[in-house]
Amino acid sequence: MRTMPLILLAVALGCGPSPTRPQPAPEPSAPEPTLKNGLRVHVVPRPGTGVVAVELAWAGGARTAAEHPAAPAVLLEQALGGAGQPGLRQAIEALGGSADGRAGPADVTLGFTVAADRLQPALAALGQALAGDGEPPESVLKRLAAAQASARAGADRRALERLVAEAAPGMPTALPGQAALDGLTVETLPALRKRRWQPQGAHLVVVGDVTTPDALAAVEDALSAWSGDGSAPPAAPMEPQGPRVVAEASDAQHLWLAWQVPVPDGAAAAALDVLAGALSGPQGRLAEALRATGARAPAPSAFPLLVGAGQALLVAHVQAPADQAWAAVIHAAHGLARRPPGPGRIATLRLDLRAQRARREDAPAAEARRLALLHAHWPQGAAAYDRGLAALHPDDLARTARALAAPNLTALVQDRIPGDVDPALWAEGLAEKAAAPPAPDRARRPGLIELAEGTEAVLAPVPGARALTVLALLESGPDEGGGLAPMVAAALAAPDDVGPTVQAEAGPDHLRVWITVAPDDLEVGLAALAGRLRGFQFTPARLAWARAALAAADAEPARRADRLAHGLLFPQAHLAGDADASPAELRAWYADRVLAAPLRLVLVGALRPETARAALEPLVLAGRRPLAPAAPAPDASPQSPQAARETTDSDRGELRVLWRAPLDAADALAQAHLLAELLVAPDGPLLDFLRRDGRGGRARPLVLADGPVGLVGVAIDGPVSVLAQAAKAARSGAAKAGSVSLPVDALRAVQRRAVARLRRELAPTHARARWLAGHARTGRALLGDEGWRAFKSALERLGSDEAAAAARAVFARDGQLTVEIGAPRTAARSERP
Repeated sequence: MRTMPLILLAVALGCGPSPTRPQPAPEPSAPEPTLKNGLRVHVVPRPGTGVVAVELAWAGGARTAAEHPAAPAVLLEQALGGAGQPGLRQAIEALGGSADGRAGPADVTLGFTVAADRLQPALAALGQALAGDGEPPESVLKRLAAAQASARAGADRRALERLVAEAAPGMPTALPGQAALDGLTVETLPALRKRRWQPQGAHLVVVGDVTTPDALAAVEDALSAWSGDGSAPPAAPMEPQGPRVVAEASDAQHLWLAWQVPVPDGAAAAALDVLAGALSGPQGRLAEALRATGARAPAPSAFPLLVGAGQALLVAHVQAPADQAWAAVIHAAHGLARRPPGPGRIATLRLDLRAQRARREDAPAAEARRLALLHAHWPQGAAAYDRGLAALHPDDLARTARALAAPNLTALVQDRIPGDVDPALWAEGLAEKAAAPPAPDRARRPGLIELAEGTEAVLAPVPGARALTVLALLESGPDEGGGLAPMVAAALAAPDDVGPTVQAEAGPDHLRVWITVAPDDLEVGLAALAGRLRGFQFTPARLAWARAALAAADAEPARRADRLAHGLLFPQAHLAGDADASPAELRAWYADRVLAAPLRLVLVGALRPETARAALEPLVLAGRRPLAPAAPAPDASPQSPQAARETTDSDRGELRVLWRAPLDAADALAQAHLLAELLVAPDGPLLDFLRRDGRGGRARPLVLADGPVGLVGVAIDGPVSVLAQAAKAARSGAAKAGSVSLPVDALRAVQRRAVARLRRELAPTHARARWLAGHARTGRALLGDEGWRAFKSALERLGSDEAAAAARAVFARDGQLTVEIGAPRTAARSERP
């Protein structure tokens, strides 16, 4: 029963409107208890557990030991003691408990777990270990020298230690080598311990079956005498080491990668944990990227390691051939900065982290270790981490993910390497490939014409076309001012007494303005378009025409369905239009969001590139900013079902059943159009239902593209009383599409219908221009004959099994999104001013 509130919370977080940043909780005012020697004590009672876990953490890691980097590991071995040797481990085991410690780059932890009634003697044993009253120094040196060559850690642990040693020099190993022991003597070891282990600023965490007053009294009795000499040096800065690759020619197929990431506070640590979760597991970004390359590999993992004050390593581990996995890992890591997890995925990852914390709280030792490290690294410790996790936002993740750059990369390649290839050169070649900046989209896009002032144009020639369409795409950003963008678009389209007709429409994050003229009238049309954009006036007559045009358009079921569908895909967009907007408001919004917005031009028709460039150059709008980098793609991760409905008293209406789908490449576009055709196949359940009902009804495939993410599904027009059953039939058809293997003949028929439908839809030049503008940011649109051939080839390559896999991936992605529209009895008519 406890899972239901968690599910409801995830749905609420994932389905809401555009994410808003929660306000952080106020800072805690009560200071933690501190002993006279500077040791800070944190007590977390867990009544009924029967045990107590104690963890001591202080900033005494290898990066603070410039004079002797192996000192933390040596001293930790001395304090714990070996088998049969006096030390903390032997003392705690005699009490029926267990003890352990860790020497890391940034900190040292030393702790134990015992029965609740043995806390006092266990703390006394910890005090003796800190004071060095255990094994004699000469015995410690002999034991370490004898054990230095043993490999107690597993292969993964040794690989991780080597990776971190390359990425953050000074990382101590479990046992120091001979060079680390050479500088130690019986005389220097006690002084080294007193200098390296300082109670000032150290944190002791007590978790378990004990009250706070009893725990504080026991700690005071046992550890108040612990003291250092107060001369511990500050942590050495961690300088970037990458790109650096270390290769090991072996029979294994492992790829380890580490990026240095700043974590100045607990909120950044929470963001790093969520990024690691977004990369990890069978549904994480790493697994998606590996599947795209065809690599077969176990679920990859990613996790953070704290290596210094305010510094961490994000480590990724992939068990796959390096030549396949390398590019996939780099792509996934870089993609997090451009497309961080959306609010729905953040909610899921947040629940995962809280579930892990709940499991740690069930094990006091694990919870004590977590709290000790949090308190040791940030002033507010666990409280700062919890506030950061609660207020996490995609912008926070993108800011943290920007550190995952190839020049900041250190890698360990453990893979079979050809015998005639030097492993180091082979690995360095991979590093150079990853470090090279990816080629911009414009380098791969046919028909691109770069103009002055950062403006660019894309030409899609259509030989023999009798019309020419020029479309201006203004990426104005989400309309945070309400419905001003639709009002501006409608006003821009208000007809003039002279010149060609200009059309315009507002999208979720852009304005499209276009003209369609005869090829001979290109210069006249461009002059009209430029004049309309640059010198437009919001007169009362134009605004009256715009209000009437918006009212007439919104009265049409198809128009309202489009608006609601885009609202499901882009919750931040307001596409209805603000009828009460004043001319002053529109002028201010126009100057800020349109005249200063990046501009792209799309030309479709019988036009040669040199002619297009000559005509466009004099007409580029002056004073514009250069084209901004492409905005992050809307999150296409799984979402909870959403629905938007509008009904009237009419007996007929339109219903759309839609699913989110990626549309970022020719293959993805081909899959979307194939899936849309499958839903309305002649022998499918939807058309069969409409025929059996007898009251009339019509279904057509639907693909709404607006950038790299779109909607794919079906539009159903018919009696309102039939629409609900038709929606069930569409969902049934979608479910079957992922499980039924189509015969080859049936699949080819569906493919031919998809090509024919798209050819009909894109026959007019203005339709082709709008299509290209919808994909302007991806650079993967149908540009001329080359792009059309790429699309057809991708569609024809789809086999039955691939079509079923695509159906499962899309139709099961985020449930079904429905838009139900009832047709009104009358529609408002627009009039010219």
